[in-house]
Amino acid sequence: MTSFFLGAHAGLSEDLTWLAARVTDNTLTPHIARRDSWQDAGTTIRALNEGRVRGKVVLDIGR
Repeated sequence: MTSFFLGAHAGLSEDLTWLAARVTDNTLTPHIARRDSWQDAGTTIRALNEGRVRGKVVLDIGR
């Protein structure tokens, strides 16, 4: 499992803005293999650790 913390890296706002624009205009489509509620994080993390999910996982807050 990989996580990213970008708070310590200055100068990323331009790059992140560019990425967000590509997703918005549908020229970049990220592969999201699984989308779950934050309340189901334990189940989702087990699935990742067991290799049952290939790709990115999104956990929604308030879903």
